[in-house]
Amino acid sequence: MYGFTLQEPLTRESLLSRIHPDERVAVEATFEQARASQRTFEIEHRIVPPYGKIRWVIARGRFLWDEHGNVLEIIGVTIDVSAQKQSDLQLQAQREELAHLSRVALIGRNDRFDRA
Repeated sequence: MYGFTLQEPLTRESLLSRIHPDERVAVEATFEQARASQRTFEIEHRIVPPYGKIRWVIARGRFLWDEHGNVLEIIGVTIDVSAQKQSDLQLQAQREELAHLSRVALIGRNDRFDRA
């Protein structure tokens, strides 16, 4: 999903490099908050794989610690929610268009009453 090859090492930096620039700070803050609090994380954001198609994902996971409190690794899952996000955005646009048309119709109706 992120477009990594088998030869590329998967590091925090390489993973963050695939996060959409507009959301990178929020994702980093979510990771840091989860690490500091030793809690799980979940965040919805966009990724930009090398093949160029931006995808909406939900990333969930947690840090694993050793007995000295050092981070051993991160275990997580990324779920592609692009289709759902696209549907949500289309529905939002349709609602906004309907609200606009309702306002235009109301203005037109009020205009007719003002002329009478």
